[in-house]
Amino acid sequence: SIAGGLVGFGASIAIANVTNTTQASLGNRNTINTDGNATISASDDAVSSIPSVAPITQSVFGGQGGGITIDFNEARFTLTSDTTARVGTFAEIQRADDVTVSATQSANVTARSEGYAGSLLAAAGGVKITPTLNVTTSATINDNAKIGNVADISSLDVNAAATTAANTTLKVGKIALGAALNDGKSIVNVTPTVTAHIGDADVNAIGNVLNNATSTNTLTSKFESFAAGIVSAGAGKSDLTISGAVTADVANGAIINGGLVNVGATNTSSADAKGTQIGGGLVGKQAAIALATIDMDTTATVGDATINATGPVGVFANSTNTAIAKSGAFAATG
Repeated sequence: SIAGGLVGFGASIAIANVTNTTQASLGNRNTINTDGNATISASDDAVSSIPSVAPITQSVFGGQGGGITIDFNEARFTLTSDTTARVGTFAEIQRADDVTVSATQSANVTARSEGYAGSLLAAAGGVKITPTLNVTTSATINDNAKIGNVADISSLDVNAAATTAANTTLKVGKIALGAALNDGKSIVNVTPTVTAHIGDADVNAIGNVLNNATSTNTLTSKFESFAAGIVSAGAGKSDLTISGAVTADVANGAIINGGLVNVGATNTSSADAKGTQIGGGLVGKQAAIALATIDMDTTATVGDATINATGPVGVFANSTNTAIAKSGAFAATG
């Protein structure tokens, strides 16, 4: 938005909402019998959810000029994704080569918002970015399913993997001979729930039996804010949050016969929040806040199950989190 005059007011708002449900399943009591591979796979790529845009990108811009100017600019994005691959209750993969049950999800979001204003008397305004990503990804073999019950399969790979990335940039500036006031906020929330599950099922394999859940999350945010006037006040905030769960499990009652058997849950998350607030005038107050929060539960468990393996058996949970928050506020007053 662009406005000019004795009094100028402007607002720019960009809103994008994406909801995806992706499912692949071998239904309850259904049967597969094949000399080849058996694959149940679901994949969701949020980058392709908005045509001709890769990655998903939002930009808003506002500029005002006049005696008194007020502006507000916002970029708002919400992704809700549910990706599921499953072998149903009492389903059977009687005979096959390699069996794969795979659910994968990826999202890459870029949001940018800018607001500038200059006036003779007063300039005030705000800029806000609020991406929210809710991601559920699961690969499951339900209770009472049978895998390789007629002839041993070669291998079983149950895999759930989700990758999210969000990058936000916020810039806001106000200049006035009188009062200059601004406010900028970048608030990003990512909630991944990733599950690889083998229920109370029977599995007979010659080779590897793998049950892995993986979550990878990368958030970056940067704001730059400037206010200059006889009276100047500015506040900037960058707030990044990753909160969710990664779970790989084998349920009570499961019977697994195989070579190498691995049950693993892996989380790798990073949040990098940076911000700078600068102000100048006879009277000035500036504040800059950068917050980076990671709260992920990473769990790998085997219940009261029976595992007969000719190779190693591993149950592992690995979590690597990196949170960085840097901010600076600078004021020059006379």
